[in-house]
Amino acid sequence: MESSSRAPGCQGNTTKTFDQETLWHHVNGDLSLLRELIAILEQHFPAQLSQIQASLESAQCPDLERAAHKLKGSLLQFSATKATRLADALEGLAKANSLEGAAELVSRLRSEVSLLLDDLNAMLRLHDGPVN
Repeated sequence: MESSSRAPGCQGNTTKTFDQETLWHHVNGDLSLLRELIAILEQHFPAQLSQIQASLESAQCPDLERAAHKLKGSLLQFSATKATRLADALEGLAKANSLEGAAELVSRLRSEVSLLLDDLNAMLRLHDGPVN
């Protein structure tokens, strides 16, 4: 188990998708916990995205608001500022009963979370080997 607040061997504190120092602080330097959180995000993100997409396609703003809020909460755990902002913007649109620009936000959110997962897994590989 890693006890420092920063991953050894990582240059800088911020990748393009998340703040490493803040993330390590959130998990108290616990690599096992971080692996579990990443696995949960990988497992649940496709369903969350499907729920967001279905809510958007059926113009169900309350459902879209809840789904975007739930995803935002998941992303906050990773100090994923850009992805969190996108989910927050989507939640805000739905709360205002507006879907204008929502499809573009969903597309950007999908891409950003994909990049986030790539970056998280790359950090883990650098830290101590491939993710299982």
